[in-house]
Amino acid sequence: MCGIGGIINRKSFSAKADPKIVFKKHLENRGPDNFSFYEDNHIFLAHARLKIIDLSDKANQPMHSVSGNFSIVFNGEIYNYKEIAHQLKGQNNYTSDTRVILEAIEEWGIEKTLSKLKGMFAFCAIDLINKKTYLARDRFGQKPLYYTECNTGEFIFSSDIRAITELKKKDLTLNYQSIEYYLSELTMPQPNTIWNEVKQLEPAHYMVTDLDGNIKSVKQYWDLKEVLNTEVDENKAVVKIEKKLTSAIFQRTLSDVPVACFLSGGVDSGLIVSILATTSKERIKTFTLGFNFEHEYNELSQAKLIAEKYNTDHTEVIIDINIKEDIEHILAQFGEPFADSSAIPSYYITKEMKKHASVAISGDGGDELFGGYIDYGYANDAESLANRVKRPAARQIVAVYSKLMSRIFRSVKNIGSEIEYLKITDPYKLNRNMGFDPINNKYSILKTEAAKKYYNKRWNQYQDKSFTTRLMKSSLKTRLLNDYLVKVDRASMANSLEVRSPFMDHELAELAFSISNKLKFKNNQSKYLLKKLGQKYMYKDIFEQKKKGFGIPVKDWLKTDLYEFSKQHITNLVQRKNVVNKNALELLEEHKEGTAIHTHRIWALICLEIWFKNNL
Repeated sequence: MCGIGGIINRKSFSAKADPKIVFKKHLENRGPDNFSFYEDNHIFLAHARLKIIDLSDKANQPMHSVSGNFSIVFNGEIYNYKEIAHQLKGQNNYTSDTRVILEAIEEWGIEKTLSKLKGMFAFCAIDLINKKTYLARDRFGQKPLYYTECNTGEFIFSSDIRAITELKKKDLTLNYQSIEYYLSELTMPQPNTIWNEVKQLEPAHYMVTDLDGNIKSVKQYWDLKEVLNTEVDENKAVVKIEKKLTSAIFQRTLSDVPVACFLSGGVDSGLIVSILATTSKERIKTFTLGFNFEHEYNELSQAKLIAEKYNTDHTEVIIDINIKEDIEHILAQFGEPFADSSAIPSYYITKEMKKHASVAISGDGGDELFGGYIDYGYANDAESLANRVKRPAARQIVAVYSKLMSRIFRSVKNIGSEIEYLKITDPYKLNRNMGFDPINNKYSILKTEAAKKYYNKRWNQYQDKSFTTRLMKSSLKTRLLNDYLVKVDRASMANSLEVRSPFMDHELAELAFSISNKLKFKNNQSKYLLKKLGQKYMYKDIFEQKKKGFGIPVKDWLKTDLYEFSKQHITNLVQRKNVVNKNALELLEEHKEGTAIHTHRIWALICLEIWFKNNL
């Protein structure tokens, strides 16, 4: 795992700042073990290395091909690089996944190479003979890749947006549509960023530029296509998932440095630890986050059950959060406004894990692939109702009857809310209802409806007949891409810890979306198939376990320890007169008095003001 950066059309570079100093400054947490660069009249490449595979200096980057015709800077891990190496002509004893990518591109070209890669990555490869570059990003967007086409002629890219911001600050302008989306969803809407002039390359895409910094083409090399749900046998489905998940887990243990596992009380990380521990020859390291105060999200007891069952080398990370002291440092790692408060505990646990290992395995992605979120199950219930009762008028009759029966017999489900759900415009089902209303936001000065437009864009990228399936697929490019993967990457890389996610295996994703939703949500259970598998490895009552979030008690702190802190930051934001109006101050008072809960909205305003203060 590393950090990369570069300038194409070096001769036109106009910033006064030295790119060697700027890139090292912003990439060194991602790669503290080595910083190197390459430059000529056209190209500047920078690489900060975190040594994971092939610890020798010969694996340092920028790296040049054996022929000398190609160069590369690469961030990520390719889990099947040894298999690919044996398919290449000539030498196949390559000890570095970077070397394998580089030689594969020269031998096969970019598209064939990308089709073979299993892993998470962002890279820039230079074809010195044909005078063009290839920039590529992994299938789910686990690794960031920012870029800008400057009006001065050069093309700049980086793993960290802060490097671009520092180099080209005078040429950048705020993207208020991104800010509007942020107010609704707490994150930036990739591929857009906080700056109009800076973008991220979309997941599963590659870009070609010439050496004058001009973008020649951008192409998609993979996506989840619509697949007929032919799998109807529950046991066969579970066996297939177990086989594919086990393979993905063991691929992600490939390392020349110690590997550890996150372990919460949930099914995703629990399955990973259980499967790994069952067949591992060595005692595996596991880590669970806890707090030294009473908190509903503590999962120490559930995690301990699994740790004891498999005799893991278990560490409970008990933290006392000094949030007012640490928040600015933690939020600075994101380079853009980011208001998912679970970034705070993510930072703390990865900081502790780094003391014991340089690689960690997480359960991220299990919810998206197998239906773990409440709104997925809710969508499936509503869709099932719609398929049974076609006419809207008939649904209203059913709703009245259901409401009556639920009052008489409390065990009968009231389906009125499902009928109301069906009335929501399909793309708007992507709204998580956490931030501000993207259409009727009385607190905002901005009126772009950016979130609504973004939902439409992502929803329309898929054509599945099932709107539950479309919701889950679209979520891969909304909540997962913009929030959860960003949180994990920035929090962990701030501590020089590489996080790998077996559920983010594209073959496992293809399998998951080939399985009928009837099985995924069987017996009205979220993640039914993973829980079924979990009964084999974990505990029999797993279907009784309620899903917990991964967070901190911000809701209570905003009424007490963070009240004055919040009031000052919201006041400062209002005074900027370009984002929110004075009504925003009402949110904090209503929250404190308990007449409404505005946790995420208030937190979003605080984080936005902190970003403004430090960047404008």
